[in-house]
Amino acid sequence: TCPSGWIEFNQECFWFGSSKKTWNDAEADCRKHSSYLTTDDNLEKHNFLKVYLNIFHSWKLGHFWLGGNDLAVENHWRWFESGSGIGSTTFWDVGQPDGNNSANCMSFYMNADNNLVW
Repeated sequence: TCPSGWIEFNQECFWFGSSKKTWNDAEADCRKHSSYLTTDDNLEKHNFLKVYLNIFHSWKLGHFWLGGNDLAVENHWRWFESGSGIGSTTFWDVGQPDGNNSANCMSFYMNADNNLVW
């Protein structure tokens, strides 16, 4: 059972914030709730995120943080919570990741084709 205000899907609890934060601040807020920024590591969860955000949130908020980053080694993307590599199920937008040394934390957003991408 999830805390009040959280959404349950496949025995995981999700909370979607609406205030803009840095990746580090968002991760710290999750830790305060004994949680972490989510992974987007399978199609079922990906589709849940897309449907939920389409119905209940405005994409005008822009990007939402995910728990992936390449902070340890540039261009070696890993899920922060588990330390495991991103794997073969990916939802990168065209041209992403672009190798930008200053873009090290993963977010997802709805692209122009109405696809949920990283």
